[in-house]
Amino acid sequence: MTSTAPGGTTNAGTDEADEADERGADLIAALVPHPADGPLAAARAQRPDVVSGTQDSYTALFDPRLAQTTLTTVERLQAALRVATLHDGGPATRRLAGHYRAALIATGAPEAFVDAAATGAGRADRGAPGDRSAALLDHATLLARAPLAATADHHRRLADAGLSADEAVTLSQVAAYVSYQARLVHGLDLLAQHPGPAQDGPAGPVPDGAELPEGEIPFTLDTLEWDPWLPPLDPDWATEEQSAGLAASPDASWPYFRLLARDPHILRHRTGTDRGIFRGAGGLPRAERELAATVASRVNGCVFCASVHSRLAARLADRRADVQRLLDHGPRAGFGARWDALVAFAARLSTTAPTADAGDLARLRALGLSELEIVDLVQATAFFAWANRLMLTLGEPRRVPHAA
Repeated sequence: MTSTAPGGTTNAGTDEADEADERGADLIAALVPHPADGPLAAARAQRPDVVSGTQDSYTALFDPRLAQTTLTTVERLQAALRVATLHDGGPATRRLAGHYRAALIATGAPEAFVDAAATGAGRADRGAPGDRSAALLDHATLLARAPLAATADHHRRLADAGLSADEAVTLSQVAAYVSYQARLVHGLDLLAQHPGPAQDGPAGPVPDGAELPEGEIPFTLDTLEWDPWLPPLDPDWATEEQSAGLAASPDASWPYFRLLARDPHILRHRTGTDRGIFRGAGGLPRAERELAATVASRVNGCVFCASVHSRLAARLADRRADVQRLLDHGPRAGFGARWDALVAFAARLSTTAPTADAGDLARLRALGLSELEIVDLVQATAFFAWANRLMLTLGEPRRVPHAA
């Protein structure tokens, strides 16, 4: 598919956008310059479903010809620019913010409007109650900075500002997807900028992990359920596109996927990206991809995601005690040399803005991790910036009686 700028015009105004056209509409490759015959390109080529799924997700969200909800292109780009700006962790994330800034300008938006989107100057805590644009920016800021703080009240504020449930789902997908993009380009850019054995540098601080509010369900290996704050789609009333999106999801009956099916194209491509990241052959062992998902969830405070993926990591690696220690004490707990390096990288990539650096990369390479294994680690961690933000801001976990 030819890459077109949000708004329907051809991508123009940035070198990155022009390059995306030339390289087969791979925006990530355009934002992370690297040789087409180098090790990073070779590793990404072994994950074609991730490359295409990431690009197709972008197109589903920002190409107005494919829009499945009435959230406008300008509103989507406002949110995207706000989230990308909040993830300024280095050159690649700044290029990402520049891309969304140029796309918003290309719609004809005035410069002052674009600046307000980037800085959040029009957020609801500064604007008039019920203002749609301010509520949108407030929600995007919440998803980027503090998704654990979300409550059902945030969706009532969106509704008061005139956003439908369908539009709220699309807005959450935009903010969560750009959070994924930011970590993806940051991690891949480390590999692009340090293509050979890197000099070991001082290790940066590993984040503690989220501190849950008092009275909340703690991090656990137990099975949990999840309750939505917005009405899920009734399959009996689904459109053909919504039914197809649900059919492609892991569980068409689960309220989470029925809620996401309100915007079916992004659900379908997100599902494909997820499968490509966690089920690709070779590379990082599946147990360690699930470990990365657990670490990201522990940092972001997503108790539900942590419960699912900690069980998978514990079972596949046969290291239940280590995984329990991660849940109980966070990424600093100590797990042995290899897991310490994996956990530190995933935890530092999960912060807002991402802080993983060349020292973290050198530590992985010193342990013998291949380019593909590190790409898998980056992708698994980044994806859970997306998954956690949807889970945390569209609903809440619930205990299942007698589950273990």
